[in-house]
This record gives sequence, C-alpha cells and structure tokens, in this order.
Amino acid sequence: MTRSMQMQGLCQVLEGTATRLRHLTLACSSSSSSSTDDNNGQDEQYSASLLEASQTDRLQSLVVQSGLFIGRQSIRALLSFSRQHRFTLQELDFENCRGGSVESKDLQLILTSCPNLITFLAMAPPGRTTGGTNNSNSTTTGGNGGGGGGSSGSRNAGADMRINIKDLPTGMGNRPAWVCLRLQRLSIGFSGFLSLNRDNMRTSLSNYLASTDDNGVSVVTGVNISASAGTSAKIYVDHIYSQLALLTQLRTLHLGGEIEPVSGPGSATATAYESAFPIDPSPLPSSFDLTIRSGLARLETLSQLQELDVQRIWHHRISARECAWIARSYPCLRTFRGSASVLLVNGSEADVGGGGVGGMKKPVFVREMKKWCPKVEVWVGSQRT
Repeated sequence: MTRSMQMQGLCQVLEGTATRLRHLTLACSSSSSSSTDDNNGQDEQYSASLLEASQTDRLQSLVVQSGLFIGRQSIRALLSFSRQHRFTLQELDFENCRGGSVESKDLQLILTSCPNLITFLAMAPPGRTTGGTNNSNSTTTGGNGGGGGGSSGSRNAGADMRINIKDLPTGMGNRPAWVCLRLQRLSIGFSGFLSLNRDNMRTSLSNYLASTDDNGVSVVTGVNISASAGTSAKIYVDHIYSQLALLTQLRTLHLGGEIEPVSGPGSATATAYESAFPIDPSPLPSSFDLTIRSGLARLETLSQLQELDVQRIWHHRISARECAWIARSYPCLRTFRGSASVLLVNGSEADVGGGGVGGMKKPVFVREMKKWCPKVEVWVGSQRT
C-alpha cells in the first residue's frame, strides 16, 4: 500500500471520529536528514489533508514534531472559516517543526485569529533538536516517509521562525490586535530590522566614517546619523510592545530578535558599526533591545510572569536600570535567560568573574540580575550562573 493510499485511509478515519478529536500530533517518521522541496511538498500535502479531514469543532491542541514541514496550506486548513479550530484551539506547538516553515504572515494570523490560545510556541530554544514524545491522549500521524515511528533528530535543529516586522499592521486605522488574551506561554520572535535599514545603514556607515565629528553628527547636514537611521524601526517596536502588553496572563515569555547580525557575527560591517556607535549602534536592531528607552516599561502589565527568556535576542542591552525595573515589575519571576553573545552593555566591559560562564566573560546583565533579583535563576545560554 502506498503512502498516498495510507493517507487517504487515515483521513477517512479522522472524518469518522471528527466529533471526538481533541488533540492532534503530527510527526515525521522519515529517517532522512535532508530537507528537499519534494519532502516539504509531501509534508505539506499530508498535513493539510489531515487538518481538512478533522472536521471537528472541538480541536484543542495541535503539536508538530520531528521536523515536519508546516506551510501556508496547512495553516489555512487549520484556520479556515469553514472550520471552528480557531475558536477552540488552546495549544499550538511548532517548536519542533522544520525551521522557518511557518511563514511570518501566518504567525501573525494565528495571533489575531485564535482567542482561546493558552500556549503558542513558535520558536525553539537554541540548541534544541527535533524530537519529543507523543501525547498518549492524542492522535499521532506520520508525515513524509514510511516505517519506523522514531523521530529524526538530524532533520531539523528546532523551529527558527520569526514575524517579519514588515508583516505587522502598523498603518493608522489598520491595526488588528492580537486576540489571544488568555495566553500563558508564548515563544515568538521578530526580525526584519536589519533588512529595513540595510540601505540606510550602508549609506550612514559610509557617511559616518567619512564625514562626522566626534559626536557622530554629520559635518554636512548637522543630523545625528545614529538617531535618524533608527527612526523607521520605532513604529514597529512600539507595535510589538503594545501587542505584548495585552497578554496580561503570561507566565512564560520567550522572545527572539534578528537571527544573525548583518553579514554574520563579527563581520566587518557589524564590527565597524559597533565601533562607530558603541552606546546605541543604530540601525543595528538596538531599537528592539529590551531597554527602558526602547519601551520595555510598557510590559509592566505582565505582572504574573515567571520565566523570561531573551537569549535569542543577541542584541539585547539589559543593564542595571532594566534589571531594577524587572525586579519591581515582575514579583513572580523565577527564571531569566539571557544571551551569551551580549558582552557589552552601554559601552561597559563585561565582568571576567573568575572565568565567567564556560570559560568566557560574564555578560553585564548577570551581575545586575543577581544584584536586583537575588531569588531569580539566571542563565546564560544553557548554563546556569
């Protein structure tokens, strides 16, 4: 029997049990570690077919495992107006789907369409490999590939999906708000700051190195290049903070930013800009850097927060002021995870701290978090300090 015939039979079973289906887990049973267009297309076809066959108005949980590809066709089947999934879903777990498979616009669509979501995980922690166990109370189906029920850890290193800020509806009179106000666990990232300002950055960097005074002010126009280059990103940052501030029931928040610096970490472009703007290296994505100045204080509504993970915002600049604010605003906080890549905060050298974490220097936020939040577990990457 071919996989296509098996899938048709499974869809028929789902159609017959649709009224009783509550939890659905989609998993890939292939041992192949390759990610090809053919594999992606088969995954997408099978996943969408299964979701379309699940004509239930009671689906509460969808979990994607083992590096399965989930694309636009599957999301449309999940959120179609002809079905009621969007109104009954309480959990969407995409942590272990193939990295980048869920598109930016679809992540935004989920957040503006599913009012009863309690858990939405769209971004795996760094180093996470594909895998996971099946929920014994759910229906688990296999995607691309046959035989064997084991997951393929090499197929995907964890979902690395972001909402591109250009997909955020920031225009006046066109701002559909996130409706999932019951969220308690959220893992989400935002990118596009670098792309937004890349042309400005190249021009500004050239101008800065060629024609600025000691304060970074253009000797030709009198304009502070650092300030002007980051202006276009502010509207997006304000929108992100305003949406996050609505989620007053959050207990766990994992945030991500740009996937990597321009041309890669340590590149000539990134290094030159860090040197040019050591305090606020705009238009690198410092505008979404979790500082009070950027708007962090708008998240004071998240007073029930117990875990804050920002280790995937490699450019965050959490220092003493932010740590003091966190201590006042988040009395329930128990765990904080920051980025190991952050070794400078507001131009200050990081602590050596007896070798620091893993033989490296300790980021400044470690010292400040321990000072202001002594009862909070502080992690740098995967290591507890």
